[in-house]
Amino acid sequence: MVERFFAPPPPVDPLKKNGRLYTALALFLLCFILVGAKLFKLQVLDHAAFSAEAAEQYKMEMPIEPERGLIRDRNGIILAANAFVVKYAVDPKAIQHPDRLAAIFSETFGKPAKYYNDLFHDTSRRYIVIEKEVPMEVAARLDSIKDRGLMRELDSRRNYAFSDRAAHVLGFASKDGRGLAGIELFANRDLAGREGFQIMQRDGRGGLRPDVDYDKVAAVNGENITLTIDEAIQAATESALKDGVEKAEAEAGIAIVMRPSTGEILALANVPDFDPNHFSAATNDMLRNRAITDAYEPGSTIKVLVAAAALEDGAWKPDDKIDAEHGHWNPEPGVRITDTHPYGILTFQQALEKSSNISFAKVSDKLDRRRFYKYLRDFGIGNFTGIDLPGEVKGVLHTPAQWQENSKRYMAFGYELTATPIQMATAYATVANMGLMMKPYIVAKREGPNGTEVTTPQEIRRVVSEQTCRTLIHMMEGVVDSGTGTLVKIPGVRIAGKTGTAQQLVGGHWSKEHYTSSFTGFFPAEKPEYLISVILRSPRNGYYGGVVSGPIFREIAMDIMEMTGTLPPEARTQPKPTQPLVTEGVVDIDGIPVTPRDPDTRPMWDVRGLTAEQGRSVLASQGFIVLASKSKDDREIIADVQKCGGDTVRFALVTDASSEPGQNNGSANATVTPDLMGMPMTRAIKLAAADGFRVRTSGSGAVEKQFPTAGATLSTAYGSPTLTLFGEEQ
Repeated sequence: MVERFFAPPPPVDPLKKNGRLYTALALFLLCFILVGAKLFKLQVLDHAAFSAEAAEQYKMEMPIEPERGLIRDRNGIILAANAFVVKYAVDPKAIQHPDRLAAIFSETFGKPAKYYNDLFHDTSRRYIVIEKEVPMEVAARLDSIKDRGLMRELDSRRNYAFSDRAAHVLGFASKDGRGLAGIELFANRDLAGREGFQIMQRDGRGGLRPDVDYDKVAAVNGENITLTIDEAIQAATESALKDGVEKAEAEAGIAIVMRPSTGEILALANVPDFDPNHFSAATNDMLRNRAITDAYEPGSTIKVLVAAAALEDGAWKPDDKIDAEHGHWNPEPGVRITDTHPYGILTFQQALEKSSNISFAKVSDKLDRRRFYKYLRDFGIGNFTGIDLPGEVKGVLHTPAQWQENSKRYMAFGYELTATPIQMATAYATVANMGLMMKPYIVAKREGPNGTEVTTPQEIRRVVSEQTCRTLIHMMEGVVDSGTGTLVKIPGVRIAGKTGTAQQLVGGHWSKEHYTSSFTGFFPAEKPEYLISVILRSPRNGYYGGVVSGPIFREIAMDIMEMTGTLPPEARTQPKPTQPLVTEGVVDIDGIPVTPRDPDTRPMWDVRGLTAEQGRSVLASQGFIVLASKSKDDREIIADVQKCGGDTVRFALVTDASSEPGQNNGSANATVTPDLMGMPMTRAIKLAAADGFRVRTSGSGAVEKQFPTAGATLSTAYGSPTLTLFGEEQ
C-alpha cells in the first residue's frame, strides 16, 4: 500500500492534455488560410473585374442625341427644323430629395406626385427621363432646384415653320424623334441620323463631368432634305383649294401641281388638313393624304386616255363622226347609257369637248380589248407610281379576262376601274410630256456627312407617240375654249384639260347625291410647264367638275403665272366667266353592268331571303326593272319574285323572315346562306357581308361554288358565320 502511494504517476499524453487547444489552433489556421485565399482571389485573381465594377459606379453613359435633319423647299426655305427644349432625367441611386422633387414636378407639369415618386424609386436603372420637350421659359422656373440626382439636358423638338403648310407632304415626327407620316416617315432613317454617347465621371458629391480617359462616340446628325415643293406655289394651291371646297360645300378636296417634263411635284394639298406641330389633335380623316391613299372612279377624265389609245391605234381621227343617239343608248338588252344633253351627230373632237358618254362607249367598241387594257395600264392605271411618300395605293384595273360584256364601254367613261389622284395627274403629265411618262417625285436632294445626292428625273416608258399627243392636246384645248371647261379660260393663255363628274358608290348603290368632281389640265398648251389636277369629293353646291373644280384650277394657274411674271396683261382686266357654255355629261348608273343575255332566256338570280333594297340592286345589275311593292320598307325580306312581263318584276315581301321557307326557321340565333352562284365576286362579297357573314374568297370573276351551299341554316350564337366563295380562277 505504501509502495502504491509513493509510486510515480503514469505518463500523460500531451495531445490528450491540450487537445482543445490544438483543435482551436487548427481551426484558427484553417480560417486564416481561407481568409487569405479569399483575399488573394479578390486582390489578385478578381482584381481587374472588381476594379472595372468600382469604376462603373463612378461613371455613367450619357446618350448624345443627333440633330434631326432639316426639310427645305426647292428654294431653300426651311419647312421643318428643330426648336430647343429641355429634357429632365434622374439617377434614382443619387437622388437626394425625392419627395420634394416629386412635388415640384407635379405642380409644374400637372402629373400626380406618385408618378414621379415611382420613377425616383426605380433603382434598376441609372438614367430615367422624366420630362421631355420642356419649353425654355418653363425650364427657367426650375433652375433653382438643386439635387445631384437630377440632370438637365438641352434637347430639341420638331418645329414646322408654316403650321399646316404642306402638312400631308411633310408629315410629322413623334416626341422621341421618329417620323410617323409623310416625308418624316418616308425618309426617317436619313433624317434621324445616328445616336452617340459620352461617358461621364461622377465625383464624390454625385456631380457629373466629362473625363478624357473615357470613350466618347459623337452623334451623326441627320441628312438635310430638299423637296421639289415650292412653298409659294404650295401656299397659293392650299388657299385656292380651301376657298373652293368652302364655296362648293365639299366633303374634301385634293390639288396637285406637277412639272410634266420632270415629274417634280411643286405642290400637293388636301382639305381637310392639320397642323403637324399639334398632330395629336387631328382626326384620321384630317391626317389622310388623299392624293395617294384614296382611289376613286375617275369618270370623264379617263376619256383623255381613251382618246389617246384611239388616236394611237388609228381607230379614230378628230373629224370622224359619231352618233350620240340624242342622249339615250341601249347597246344591249338591259344596258342603258345616257348623256345629260341630247346630242346628235358629233365629231370625235366634239365628243371629247362635250364629254359625251355615249360617244366614248362607241369609241371603245373599235378598240381591241387587250390593246385597250394595255394603254390604260401603260398610263399607270392600276399601278403604283412609286412616289416617295408612304401609303400609296394602286387602284383597280381588272384584266380583260375578268371583264364582263360591257365593261369596256363603262371603262371608257371612267367606271369599273379606280385610280388615285397622283395616278391621274401622272397620266395627264405623260400627255403633256409628248407621250413620255416620268416618275413623280418629291425629294429633290439629300445632304449629309457623305456628300450631296441629287435626284435625277426618271423616265418610265413611252406610252404614245409625240404626234398623238399633239393631236390630243389640240382636242383638249377645245374642252376649255368651247366645251365643258370654259370656266378655266384665261385670256392670252392656251390651256388643255378635261373635266370629270362621276357618281360615287355609296352603300352598294350609285348615289345621286355624292359625286367626285374634277378638272385636270396643263399650260401653256404649246409647251406645257405646269400641270394642275383638282378633285372635290361630294360637293353640295354644284357638282359638275367644270363648275366646282375648274375655277380652282384657274385660280392656282393665275397665281403661278403672277409669281413667274408670265400672266398676260389681258388676263388681269378680263372678268371671270360666269357660267360654262356646256355642262358636264354624267352617266346615270342604276346597277353594276353585267353580261347581257337574251331577255327570253335570261336567268334571274335568286334574291329570296335578301332585303328588298339588296334584291333591287342585284336585279337592276342584270337589267331587270323592279316595280314598287305594296310595302315601302326596303328592310323587309323578299319571300318571292313575281315576273310581270318583259324585264319587269315585283317583290312579295314579308316582315317576319321566320315565317317563310328558306329562312331561319324561327331561330333568332340562326341565318340562312343566300344563293350567290353566278354573281360577280365583288357583288357577292358585298351582299354576303351585308347579311352579316364573314367572307373568304378563292379566285376571282363570277362565283362558281360556295360553301356552305345556298339555303343552309347556320348558327349565329357564337358570332358571324363564315361563307367561302370560289371564283373562276383559282
